[in-house]
Amino acid sequence: MSDWLKDYRYWGHCDLDQVMGDLEKFLPEKLLEKYDKVYQHGHLTVFRNTLTNNLRFVAKGGLNYRQVFQTDLPCVFDEVEGIQKKFARLGAKCCLKRDFADIYSWREQMKRTTSYLSRREKKRLNNFYQLFFYEKGRVYRAYFAGGKMNYEELAYLHFPKRQMRQNFYQTDSYFIGKDGFYAKEPGFNVTMGEIKRYNGFSLAGEARVKLAYWTFIWSRRYRKYVLKR
Repeated sequence: MSDWLKDYRYWGHCDLDQVMGDLEKFLPEKLLEKYDKVYQHGHLTVFRNTLTNNLRFVAKGGLNYRQVFQTDLPCVFDEVEGIQKKFARLGAKCCLKRDFADIYSWREQMKRTTSYLSRREKKRLNNFYQLFFYEKGRVYRAYFAGGKMNYEELAYLHFPKRQMRQNFYQTDSYFIGKDGFYAKEPGFNVTMGEIKRYNGFSLAGEARVKLAYWTFIWSRRYRKYVLKR
C-alpha cells in the first residue's frame, strides 16, 4: 500500500452513499498542513501521509485492530470510537469541524445527525423546513428561518441506508430529496412548496422507517447472540 501513496502528501477514504461538494474550498492546502487527520465520522476522512501517522491504527486505546480485522461484524473502526480515539490518545492534531451534512439513517425526513455536539451546536444543524440540493459542483442546504429562505454551503452530503431514485437527466442542478434526486431550476430559488414536496414531514413515513429500524435491530441481535454470526 505504501507504493500507492508514495507520491501523495495526503490520502483518505469515503463512503459511496454521498454527494461531494467543493472539497477544495473546505479542505484547502493551508488547512491540511495543520492537521494529521481531518474529520472523525468515517464517511470521509483525510490523513497526512507519513509513516508515523499511517501506523497510528495499531496503538492501544479504542478498538483493537486485530480483533476488528478478524471478525465479520461491523465495528465502525473508522469512526469516533475506533481510529479517532487512537489519534486523540496519541496527541495527534485532528480537525473535527462539522461543515458537512450527515443524514439520520432512521428518519424519513432528511435531518442531520447531532452526535458528539453540544446542545447549542445541535440547534444550528437543522430546521423543520429544509431541503438539500446540488448546484454546479457544490452542495447546499436551503432552510426557512427568520421569515426568509436561507442557504448554507456544505462540504458534502452523506445519506446512509436510503434507496435513492434518480428522477432527472441533468447534472448541474438537482434536489437531493428524502427518497431520490429531482430536477431543479438552476439558482438559489428554492420554494416552500419544493421543500414540502421533496423533504416534507410525513407521520406515516416516519412510522414506516421506525418499524424498519426495530426490525433491523432485532435481526442483528438475533444473528449476533443466537446464531453467533
